[in-house]
Amino acid sequence: MMSRLTVIFALCIGFVLGWYGHGVLAPPLNSQQALNIPTFIDNKVDTVTPFHSLAEKKIVVLEADGHEKNNSLTGDAENPIPTQSTTDISQVFVKYLDNRNYFDAIQFFQEVNDSDRIAGNALKKILLTRLSLLLEQNLAEDFTELANAYLTTYYEDLDVLLMLAEFNRQTEYYIEAIGVFQLAKEYAYSIKDNEKVIKEFTEFLSKVDKFLSESLNWYTLSQVYLQADIVGLLSPQQKFRQAQVVLENGDLYHAKQILSDLSNDSRVAADVKQLLAKINDTPSDGLADTSDRSSRFSSAVALNPRGNQYLIDISLGDNTSSTLLIDTGASMTTLSRSAFENISHAIDYSHAGSRMFSTANGLTKGSVYRVDTFTIGDFEIADTLVAVLDFEMGGGVHGLLGMNILGNFKFQIEQDSHQLLLEPRQN
Repeated sequence: MMSRLTVIFALCIGFVLGWYGHGVLAPPLNSQQALNIPTFIDNKVDTVTPFHSLAEKKIVVLEADGHEKNNSLTGDAENPIPTQSTTDISQVFVKYLDNRNYFDAIQFFQEVNDSDRIAGNALKKILLTRLSLLLEQNLAEDFTELANAYLTTYYEDLDVLLMLAEFNRQTEYYIEAIGVFQLAKEYAYSIKDNEKVIKEFTEFLSKVDKFLSESLNWYTLSQVYLQADIVGLLSPQQKFRQAQVVLENGDLYHAKQILSDLSNDSRVAADVKQLLAKINDTPSDGLADTSDRSSRFSSAVALNPRGNQYLIDISLGDNTSSTLLIDTGASMTTLSRSAFENISHAIDYSHAGSRMFSTANGLTKGSVYRVDTFTIGDFEIADTLVAVLDFEMGGGVHGLLGMNILGNFKFQIEQDSHQLLLEPRQN
């Protein structure tokens, strides 16, 4: 009996000592080790050597109200986060950004965010701060690369989408900005998010209206309102302003159409009635009536109908030919990458940076090139931009003819004769 108790006692002592020894000699992984966080030596990733290079750098994290937050993130009672581990995570992320390893940075962000939402939120604030700085400093290439890397995975993120729309406004890619707002509105799943998108769009439209109207660029402004109307972003008050802009651009017929659609809306009915009265009192030669436009054009280009759309042949340089689909909703003329590579040896061009474009499949990054000559019909346009994207339209179509080319003309599509009528705009 005594010997049996002795054996049991010895086994218990052995178990306790073994458990204690494991805890001392092999402590559990902390959050940094569990995430397999890399370290850096001389700007290179190292998974073994201890992290030192950014130990002295302060990571500024902002609260929603813009005030600096204490960096000692500790999580909650159930999921505490060691301060040093959180700081190291932030430093690694900042180092990726500093080195412009944007896709690696977002991959690291995704791993952290999937493992620890609180640490992920801290990195998200750093990301937004970095994008804001790139926007403020007008570093277009870096902004595009980082935004593209993030939105490739987190394509529904309203914060970054709205920042991209502001980037497009500042760089005067207004139609692209509207495409981004359209996406943001689709991803605004809550009332609060929808209100946020509407607020940001209203501010965008107000700034663009002020800038273009002060420079008397009524045509571009009318196109901005038209595209916003097409995608359903305009309020009745904004549609009334659209009618005013269209009038300033000299298009009486279109203005009357807009006002007629608004005449029964109680929010703007009084203003509509007043403006219509003013139009009716204006001498007929004071506003352009578009009822007989064909005589106002000096050139006609043959079109090839494709369903309810039209194809047109253009040239880049002297000995090239490309077939483009006319798309008045495209801000920039676009070629597929394969089509551009086929003619690039025969044209003079230079790289003008990268952009993000709204396509039928969502946002995508493209390269922008400045080409020396672009020929459409009888007209040659010098020094214009063409976007090159990774897509294929098939059927012998090489890309889209957008508004950066068509905007140089007063134009009209004659559906009966399948012609594009053109008249150069006066500067």
